[in-house]
Amino acid sequence: MKERLRGLLVAARPFWPVYAVGAAVATVVLLRLRRGLQPYGVEGAHYIEHAERLTVLGAWSRLGEPGSGGLVDELDGLFPPLMHLATIVLSPVVGHDAESVATTGVLWLFGLAAAVGATTWLVTRSRLAAGATAGATLLLPAGHAFASRYYYDLPMTALLWLLVPVALATWDRRPWLGGLLVGLLWLAANLLKWSSIPFGGFMLAAAACTPVLTGEGERLLRPLRRLGAFALAGVVAAAGSLAWVLAAGPESSLGTMADVMWSDLGQRSVGSGGLGAMIGGAWTWVTEHGALLGSRWQPSKLAWYGVQAVTTVLSPLFAVPVLALAVFGAVRRPRLLTMVGILLGGQLLFLLLWIPVIDDRFLLTSLPALLVLAGVGFGDLPRGWWWPAGVAVAACGLWVAAEFHLSFPPLPSTAWEASPGDGWDAPPLRGWGIALGDSVEQRGWSRARTTPDDRREVKDEVWEAVASRRPRVVLIPDAPVEAAPAGEIYWLDYRSMLASMGDPELLFDFAEGCQEAGSADLAVLAAPTEGDPEACVPSDWTEVARIRASEQWDVTIWQPGSAAPPTSGT
Repeated sequence: MKERLRGLLVAARPFWPVYAVGAAVATVVLLRLRRGLQPYGVEGAHYIEHAERLTVLGAWSRLGEPGSGGLVDELDGLFPPLMHLATIVLSPVVGHDAESVATTGVLWLFGLAAAVGATTWLVTRSRLAAGATAGATLLLPAGHAFASRYYYDLPMTALLWLLVPVALATWDRRPWLGGLLVGLLWLAANLLKWSSIPFGGFMLAAAACTPVLTGEGERLLRPLRRLGAFALAGVVAAAGSLAWVLAAGPESSLGTMADVMWSDLGQRSVGSGGLGAMIGGAWTWVTEHGALLGSRWQPSKLAWYGVQAVTTVLSPLFAVPVLALAVFGAVRRPRLLTMVGILLGGQLLFLLLWIPVIDDRFLLTSLPALLVLAGVGFGDLPRGWWWPAGVAVAACGLWVAAEFHLSFPPLPSTAWEASPGDGWDAPPLRGWGIALGDSVEQRGWSRARTTPDDRREVKDEVWEAVASRRPRVVLIPDAPVEAAPAGEIYWLDYRSMLASMGDPELLFDFAEGCQEAGSADLAVLAAPTEGDPEACVPSDWTEVARIRASEQWDVTIWQPGSAAPPTSGT
């Protein structure tokens, strides 16, 4: 037993620095999460996913109720449900509240690091290179930035990268088993987010073209077996995704996303007509819009993705050592350029020619390919360079992480923004000195210095005022951002569902527009300090509570009829 334990410790020795880096990154992310959730958008948009998660949690209990559908229909919401299902499994340990559930992002980051590191191991059989790749992935700025939010891109990226080592490890020797396993993993990624459908194809095309090294040093690549396994994986993933879409109906999450990204393609292809209707809808859309959407090609999109890959995904400070090692790795192992080229080039072309939305979140899936090259380059450094290079990369990465999440220690980080001029048809180029900048509109990640305050204490006070009156329908129309949480319907919806787990009477319905005031028996409205709301207050309603939200705005609670004098909060 002692000998076995000693052997495991010896085998794990090259990875101790990786464990230290992982512990440091996890600590930084968890400290960030102690500050609360990170607002973005309007109407409490950062609580949408948490409301969806609690909806998925209650799907089984709704079966058989009047108006309920089948299980798939109940699970399917704004996004496919797999992230929520995975989190629900962990909920008995971490809890159901949004702040606790958000900590699971660290686990997805660790999973991504393990998958990318395993890819390097299979193509090099170097523990040093694999450990360096895993450590660099943990330090990937956009990766740990996403880990501090409960959102779909990081889990999807982790599953997509898991496809690669599983394919490399199985397709040459057991293609039937490998094709089935990879197909199921690809299907799982599809049930996380729509973009895994095309991105998964590029991941597997890269894997199919990349030889692996055996323990005896033999380079192994069996094209026919890999092609068959690739085809089987595609059939499994496509059939499973189609089955999900057809079971969930034309308003399914995948169909809705297809509508948003590709001009009503979802409505054309996910009705009840089955596979034929889907193929016919897709073909009609292609003939109307052009197979490659050449009209969407713009040099500004290419320039934007190139710049933002450095400023808001890698950060300039972390990009310097990573790109230097990646270039060295490419020179030393040019055969890996095929894999990296398919992953980077294929996905970039897809973004340039097919996706109308421009968003740096899309880059998260492909850029770990650079870390594979960087890890290989690190492993090929002269022995005396290992510690200096490793310490330099870790120091740069941890400095970026600490500054981004905790605002300390400081980095030269003056914010800048530029639109090059006429013909520029993309968001402005943005950066934050040599530190990591915010993603577009802070939808993916945001710096601690620039993240709006979630105003948790005010939210709790508003919730107590609402819950104590136990309404049936709450009116919560739009409100100025400064008057949050008045108008944050997604937050109030999430909070109501969370509270109803202990008391079913706290599950409320909501009316969003002033025209629906007649259906409500309580209203949460924004009002100027010591003033009245400008709309939505019928003449026979009375203010029953007033809570200070900012220097200029209050959150006011109104009910029909006469009531006790309003209570005030600060």
